[in-house]
Amino acid sequence: MTVKDVSMEVTYLADDEGNTATTTVGLGGMMSSFNRIGATWAGGSEALMTNVLRGEWGFEGFAISDFNLYPYMNPNQGISAGTDLTLTFQPSKSFGDTSSAKAVTDIREATHNILYTVANSNAMNGLAPGATVDYTPPTWVVIQIAASVAIGLGLAGTIAWMVVRVRRHSGKAPAAAPEADATA
Repeated sequence: MTVKDVSMEVTYLADDEGNTATTTVGLGGMMSSFNRIGATWAGGSEALMTNVLRGEWGFEGFAISDFNLYPYMNPNQGISAGTDLTLTFQPSKSFGDTSSAKAVTDIREATHNILYTVANSNAMNGLAPGATVDYTPPTWVVIQIAASVAIGLGLAGTIAWMVVRVRRHSGKAPAAAPEADATA
């Protein structure tokens, strides 16, 4: 029900003249479970991720695996089965097999699913065709950068001042201590 029955009409700018149109968008993201279905982990099950999720239920978004921790959770098996993204990355596991046309096609399909979901998400709301995205940092970021620069300059100035003082006083002999009065 959460995949098949979820839909929302989205209004978007259809052309450069500002004309709008509507489309229906369904569920955008899905996470596979951590467990196994028989001997196959859920994220690597083609029967679940491709046949049921995408074929029978019509899911068009991207699917992410649950925490990829155990050796039986092979990322290459997952991407081949229809999992687009892994929740974690382990360098010890081989990922991104590009030695076969099937693997390259699977990677392209996964990339398409991820980008399709982003393009149809709130991340793109209000963008017109041909628009560019500029980043203006919030005020607190500007204040934080200015404070960091001021503290850094103050610290550098303090270190420079200490070096000058040490060099200035290192060449002088220490002052002799006053002699104690012998009559006392």
